[in-house]
Amino acid sequence: VSEEVELTVYVPISITQQPVEARVIEGETTSFTIEAQGTEPIEYQWRFNGGEIEGATGSVLTIPDAGKVNEGSYQVVMKNPAGSAVSEEVKLTVVQPVKILAQPVGETRLIGQALTLSVVASGSEPLVYQWHKGGEVIEGAQSRELVFEALSTEDEAKYSVSISNEVGTVVSEEVELTVYVPISITQQPVEARVIEGETTSFTIEAQGT
Repeated sequence: VSEEVELTVYVPISITQQPVEARVIEGETTSFTIEAQGTEPIEYQWRFNGGEIEGATGSVLTIPDAGKVNEGSYQVVMKNPAGSAVSEEVKLTVVQPVKILAQPVGETRLIGQALTLSVVASGSEPLVYQWHKGGEVIEGAQSRELVFEALSTEDEAKYSVSISNEVGTVVSEEVELTVYVPISITQQPVEARVIEGETTSFTIEAQGT
């Protein structure tokens, strides 16, 4: 009887489930997962934008507190005794919530003057704007600026703007627009002729703020 010899059969790595692209709100936690078969042990090394991620050596890559610095392409390289395999590249998109950088400012103007109310905001596009007058939606006012070509007394009110993206909605401070109307005389005083000792009066009628 001969000596007993061992035959070892290695199974190359086959990927049964590729990692899937992810979209996450800034500050939240997300992960990538890969599933593979083949002779153990299988070694994993995740890569970000072509560079190795230190300590990322498991089948699951967890990204806590995701920010813009984490946005990019991810891939995992796997090795076992039969060889190596590389996953598809997948992208992580970090969605930033709306932040108002400059609030609209209240104004006091004369009737007939032009005026523009504006807001400055950041966040992942697309940003959707909607201006409100006294809490009511202004039809068609859906840009970062609210333009008045010629103010009227009907424009005098409190204004605010809501800004939305896929994360949620932020509402600006409410600001007041005051429209002053200059004085206009609608009736001048009239000359008077009175008998000495009697009472008389002069009257003027005027309009304006």
